[in-house]
Amino acid sequence: MKKILAAVTLALTLPVLAACSSTGSGSDTESSGAASSTSSTAKETSSDDETSSDDETSSDDETSSDDETSSDDETSSDDETSSDDETSSDDETSSDDETSSTGGLAAIELNKPFTTTDSEGNEITITITKAEYIDPPNQYLEAKNGKVLAIEVKWQATTGSSRPSTTRFIARDPEGREADQYYGGSDDLPNSPLVEGDVALGMVYFDVKPSTEYTVRFMPTYNKPAGQIVIKP
Repeated sequence: MKKILAAVTLALTLPVLAACSSTGSGSDTESSGAASSTSSTAKETSSDDETSSDDETSSDDETSSDDETSSDDETSSDDETSSDDETSSDDETSSDDETSSTGGLAAIELNKPFTTTDSEGNEITITITKAEYIDPPNQYLEAKNGKVLAIEVKWQATTGSSRPSTTRFIARDPEGREADQYYGGSDDLPNSPLVEGDVALGMVYFDVKPSTEYTVRFMPTYNKPAGQIVIKP
């Protein structure tokens, strides 16, 4: 009888134990699943955070790059502007230097026609074809300063009429002293009226020091020089 009761009790107990075991296993499985899910969520969150961080870093890098590029462009633009300003300043300085070297007058060059107008609007073209220091051409008339500056001039009435004259030329030394004209030559520039197209050729002489340079000015209108040339011994 005892054996029968024991068998019955065992038979009743086994299903209960099996049910408990099944319940515990399911709970563990759910717990494990929940943990796995939590871990997965954490990884996804971490991945999202890293992606967001990378995006922000990339965006910051791009912004920084754009700023640097913009700064380089602005610097380049400033450099170019500065270069243009310096070039312009150099050009203006060069122009000022040239004007200063001729005293604000146009430069007359040897063997090159120089055209200007007189007070009446007549156009005159002169060409200095020769300029040299010589001994006095007249043996009976000495040069008190030792030498004569001889300038050969071709005078043309380009438009209208004009009258050539040696008095339209003056010569000054570096200190501003005006040289006297020398009138001992026989081939002075003619003083006869010219009509349009006419040309006169003759000499203009100055009594000068032998080792001094002189600035010769041409005045188409009295006391109003239009151009000048520097003659050196």
